[in-house]
Amino acid sequence: MLELGLDKINSISEVLSPISFKEFEDRYWENETLVVKRNCECYYNSLFTFEKFDQILNHSVPSGENISVVRNSGEFEKKNSSEFQKPNGGLNLNQLYALYADGYSIVVNGVHLYDKKINNLVNSLRIELSSNIGANMYLTPANQKAFSPHYDSHGVFVLQLFGKKRWNIYDNSNYKTPLVNSFQPTFKKEQLILNKEVTLNSGDFMYIPRGVPHDAYTEDSSSLHITIGVYPVQWMEFFQKLIQTIAYREIDFRKSLPLGLLRNGNYSEISERLKENSDGIQNLLLDKKNVDATIEQLFDEHRKTLDTNSDSNFMSIDKIHNIDQDTMLEQRDNMNCKVYCDTINSRIVFAGNSIKGPASIFPTFQFIASQKDKFETKDIPFVSQTNKIKIVKKLVRGGLLKIVTQY
Repeated sequence: MLELGLDKINSISEVLSPISFKEFEDRYWENETLVVKRNCECYYNSLFTFEKFDQILNHSVPSGENISVVRNSGEFEKKNSSEFQKPNGGLNLNQLYALYADGYSIVVNGVHLYDKKINNLVNSLRIELSSNIGANMYLTPANQKAFSPHYDSHGVFVLQLFGKKRWNIYDNSNYKTPLVNSFQPTFKKEQLILNKEVTLNSGDFMYIPRGVPHDAYTEDSSSLHITIGVYPVQWMEFFQKLIQTIAYREIDFRKSLPLGLLRNGNYSEISERLKENSDGIQNLLLDKKNVDATIEQLFDEHRKTLDTNSDSNFMSIDKIHNIDQDTMLEQRDNMNCKVYCDTINSRIVFAGNSIKGPASIFPTFQFIASQKDKFETKDIPFVSQTNKIKIVKKLVRGGLLKIVTQY
C-alpha cells in the first residue's frame, strides 16, 4: 500500500492523476465513466481528513438546504432539520451522532463554502474547466445507502476521502447528455440495466458523465467522499447568447413575428422568410465580431461566479495611501485576469470585479494582467509616474493586486 499523498490538491491534473487532462477530455468527458484506482489511502489527506468533518459541523455550521440527514432502507427518508438544529441555528452534534449511529448519512451541500482548501480547489477547477463548479460531502455509516438510483444533469467527480463505497453504474443509452440543470429522475433498479460495479477505496477517483444512472452504498466500512459537480457551458447557451448579441446590432432580429401567428396556424411564412434570408443569417452567426462578443459575455458571467477568498486583502487596503514607486505588488490568487478594449474604453476584468479606463491604457492593463510574479509600481509601462500610482491604488482597492510586505 502506497502511503504518499500529495502536498496539495488544487488543480484538475492533481484530481485526475495519473490520467492526463488531454486523455480525459478526448476519451471520457461526457462519454465514458472513468475510475482511477490509486492504492494510496492518504492521497487526499492534504485536502481534507475525516477529523475535519466534525469541525465543519461544529464551527462552520451549515444549515437549511446546505445540510441533509438521509437514509434509504427500502424507501427514502429525510430528517427534518428541527431534529438536529438548535433554536439559535446551531447544530446539535450529539443528535447528529445519534442519527448517524441509526444509519443516516450526513450530507453537506456546498461544502466548499465551509472549508478553505476545498474552496480553493473548486475555484481552480472553475477557471481551468471554464465551468460552474460545486462540491458536496457525504458521510455514510457502514452497511447503508443514502439515495435511490438516479442520474445527474451535470458531470460528477467523486473523490473518495475515507473508507470505501460500492457504486452501481447503469446503462445510459436512453439518458445521454441531458440539459444542465434539467429534471433529475430517480429509478427503481428493475428499470435499469447494470453496466458495471465499482468499489472506491480511500484515495480513489471516479468521473460519472451527466445522464449516467448510478447509486452507491457502503458495506463493512463507513465512507466519506466529495462529489464535485461540473456544470459546463452548453452549445445551446452559446447560441442563445449569440442570437442575443446579434439582436442588439441587427434590427431584423428585433422585429416581431407576424401578428396572429399562433392563432391562425399559418407557419409557412416563417419557414419561407428563414429560407430567403438564410445566407445573411449564416453570415451573422459566423461573424467573428459577434462570436467574440458572445464569448466575452460568457467570460464576464463566469468571472462573477469566481470566489476571491483564497487570500486576504484588508491589510493591503490599509496601506493604499502609502503606495509609491517602490511599492512591491502581486496579483491575488485565482484572479483569472483578462483585458478588453474598444475604441473608447479598456477594461481589466478579474474574479469579482472589473476596472475601466481609457483605451490608451490598454497596453498598461495588458502588462499588469500578464504579471505572474512580484513587480514594483515603477515597473508599470506606458503611463506617467503619477498615473502608475493612481492605477495601482484602483487595482488594490478593487481586489486584483495586493501589497507584498517586505521583511
